[in-house]
Amino acid sequence: HKIPPTPENFEYIIQMNFNSKMLRGRYKILISNGKKLWKNVKEFNFLDGEPLSKAFKLKYSIEIKNPNDNTEIYDLKVLLSLPLLIPSFQKFEGLKPNFKDIKITEDAFDGNKWLVKHFRKIAPKSMVKLEYETIVSVRGITYQIQDITKEEMVYRSERYKRYILPERHIESNATAIKSIAKLIWDKSTSSLDFIKNVKEWIQTNIKYRPQEKEMGALYAINNRIGDCTEYAAVFVALCRAVNVPARLIAGFLKSKKWNRHAWAEVYIKNKWIQVDPSSKKKESIPNITPTRIA
Repeated sequence: HKIPPTPENFEYIIQMNFNSKMLRGRYKILISNGKKLWKNVKEFNFLDGEPLSKAFKLKYSIEIKNPNDNTEIYDLKVLLSLPLLIPSFQKFEGLKPNFKDIKITEDAFDGNKWLVKHFRKIAPKSMVKLEYETIVSVRGITYQIQDITKEEMVYRSERYKRYILPERHIESNATAIKSIAKLIWDKSTSSLDFIKNVKEWIQTNIKYRPQEKEMGALYAINNRIGDCTEYAAVFVALCRAVNVPARLIAGFLKSKKWNRHAWAEVYIKNKWIQVDPSSKKKESIPNITPTRIA
């Protein structure tokens, strides 16, 4: 592949189609502008036999019931989350809601989008259903992250200040969370080592047990139990406790069937990197296969 030179932090996705699974593994690639070697030899991974991208038909709905015998519900606004638009990873198209007077709103900071429906009245003992269909295209991600010092991970930009602050279910200012985070921080030698140590602490100390509702990081640490939501919340809280920007992602993961899932993102070297704390893969930042929708 001949590629014109661009700034150092630019990422390329190069698609190469192979039929044989014998080609799995770790390879090296030369990037050149056709006249001279632009980059040194780089290593990269194939995605363990997974296709580079997949498209899924997503159908998402919510039912609103009025249980009252004689009382109407007036002026109810319902928001239904839409898939994220993540450059180079995920997009959606062909949105088909089941109501005509629908609006789409977006939050100013994270880019989360919502389908909004205003119900003027819901009659007693009745139900309304808000639903949409769309096609979601997702790509696999092979991360090649330059390891940096752990100190370079620390928050420095006002833009990301909110991602080092405590919030509901991410109690990064709690004494128990701060003390664990400091122990992990002190023994870590670099950014990737810190991420690996946080994941290992979570998987070693918190028993995976499904929860009926979202319980949060402090609950998981105090009780030593939680599911993927608590694993992700603990990861984010431990990062934030040492001023490393991190945030939650909620979505769906496909194994034998689609299930709700939660994972996290951590900010390294001017980019958000996805990390799944409940994944058993040993790498600090393993490849993300195209089997999840955020």
